[in-house]
This record gives sequence, C-alpha cells and structure tokens, in this order.
Amino acid sequence: IIRQMVIRQQYEFERSKIANFRKLNWSLFITCAFFLFLYIYNIDGWLMHDDEGTDFYESWQMKLGKRPGVDFMAEQQPLFLYLGKSIMDVAGYNPKLLCLSATIQVLIGTAVLTLVIRKIWGNLVAVLFLGFMLSSGLVYEQARLFRPDPMMLGWEMLGLAAVFMAVTQKRKHWWAIAGFSYGFSVLWKLFGIFPVVGLVLYFFYLLVSQRSQWPEIVTNGIYFAIPFLVISLGGSIWLYSQTGFYYGQALQQHLYLGQGTGFFARLSVTVQAYSYFFLVNSIFLFAFPLLWLNSYFKGNRSITFPVLAGQLASPALFLLMTRPMHLRYLIYLTPALA
Repeated sequence: IIRQMVIRQQYEFERSKIANFRKLNWSLFITCAFFLFLYIYNIDGWLMHDDEGTDFYESWQMKLGKRPGVDFMAEQQPLFLYLGKSIMDVAGYNPKLLCLSATIQVLIGTAVLTLVIRKIWGNLVAVLFLGFMLSSGLVYEQARLFRPDPMMLGWEMLGLAAVFMAVTQKRKHWWAIAGFSYGFSVLWKLFGIFPVVGLVLYFFYLLVSQRSQWPEIVTNGIYFAIPFLVISLGGSIWLYSQTGFYYGQALQQHLYLGQGTGFFARLSVTVQAYSYFFLVNSIFLFAFPLLWLNSYFKGNRSITFPVLAGQLASPALFLLMTRPMHLRYLIYLTPALA
C-alpha cells in the first residue's frame, strides 16, 4: 500500500510538472505573439522628421548611385547605408520595409536571448525577461525606426546570449560567437563598443578575483577579441574602402562637439542621463529586490552577475565624451537590466 502511495505521489508530481511546463510554454508563446503584433502594427504610421529622415535621405542617395562623403554628406556607417540601398533596390521607396529591417533585428535578438535565458534559468525567467525587455518604451520607440540604434541593439543581444552560454557552459567557441556578434554591432553603430567595454570590465574583474585561472581567462579573451576585431575593424576598413567614405572627418566632427566642457560638467550630464534612463524604465527597479532575494535564499550570486554588472558600469566611458547625450545612447543597457 505504501509503495502504491509513493508511486501515485510521484505520478501526480510528474503530471503537475508537465502541466506547469505547458502553462509556461503557452505564456511564452502568447507573450511573443503579442509583442510581435505590437511592434509591427502600423509601423509606418509615424516617421521621425529629424534623424530618421536623414537616414532615409542618405540611403536614397546611395540608391541613386552617389557616394557618401563624395557626392553628399553622410554620418551613418556604410553597412547601414548599404542595407537601406539594397532594400530600395528591391522594393523601391518603401518606408515600411525599411523600418521593418530594424524591428526584425531587435525581435530576433530578443528571441535568441530569451531562448538562452530559458535554457539557463527556465521558462518563468524567460517570460519575465521578454516582458521587461519589449515593454520598455525606449526600445519600442527605437525598434520601429529606420535607424542604426535598434540594429546595434539586436546584434548586442545576440552577443550577450553567446556570453551567457560561454560563462555557463564553459565552451570557448561561444566567446568567438560573442565576438562575431559584437563586431557586427559596432559595424551598425560605433556606440556598439560600449557593451564591449562592459565585457572588458568583466574580464578585468576575473583577472583580479581569480588569479589562479589567468591562462583560461586570457584564452577566453583571445577567443572573443580575434573575431571581434576582424569583423569590427577589418569590416570597417573594407566598407570604407568601397565607398570612399570620409568617416575620419565625420567622426572628428562628432568628437569635437562640446569641446571645452569641463569634467564635472560631463559628470553631471552623464549622471543625469543615467538617472533619467532608470526613471523612464522604472519598472526595472523591481529587478533589484529580486536580485537580493535570489542572493539571500540561494546563498550565492549567479555567475552571470559580474557580466551584467560590467554592462551597467560601462556608461562611465561617456565621461570621456564631450558631445551632448541622448537617451537612446543608453538603450544598450536594456537587456542587462531586463
């Protein structure tokens, strides 16, 4: 009788596990479907008149056969301009498809990162991440524009997913995939370097805290650095050589903006922008008590926590920049917060 009771309890337990798994799978599917509709619906109903209009114009000039920096002034990366030109070559002047090219990259990056989170932490955490990430007003606004920022964000999330796999699975090829992804993030927009700065801080933390494992840490860094440099630096050199791009002068013009601004003024601007970013995404503040509870009950922190901490510390690099800051510059922090 006792044996039958134990068997029945085990059976009921397995049934409840299967039922909960199915519920969470349906929750994940419904959440994905909802955000897919939300991000695509009426995507060309409103077009930004300023920066997005400039990007439409630059891609249109490329389609006409003109060269950036030779026949017209351009500030965006060549890869972004080539994408816009290619879409116009195939589909004509179609703002909807141009905007979708950015939205799709964000959604694919989010989906891949969600699946990795699901593999590591389970369905519930994956559903929470997906909701936090795509409910951000900043992400929703930028992801529906034909701008390089959302494209950078999409590839950054692919890189972060690979980093999570590398840290938890201890497989070096994931570091190479991360370097490849972050390299493309930089090709879309130079601000893609900021998440990489966060990873540099992570490696520095490992070198200080785990001195006995220096050879492995350095090897992982090399696996990451080689594909990153090949794609970001090598790809940039090749693309600029194909377009006759005058990006050196354009980059210099951006760097010269706000020259003469003192350190404390830059510190004030950076702190204000960082604080405003948290205010706009105030729902993420719920992540901090959850983090504390997780640490309290399990007695240790997740091995991915230093990765996320490095990302959140990387805006310190803005202290070296004098140009005015916009909120969208911090969009790369959203996946780490979520």
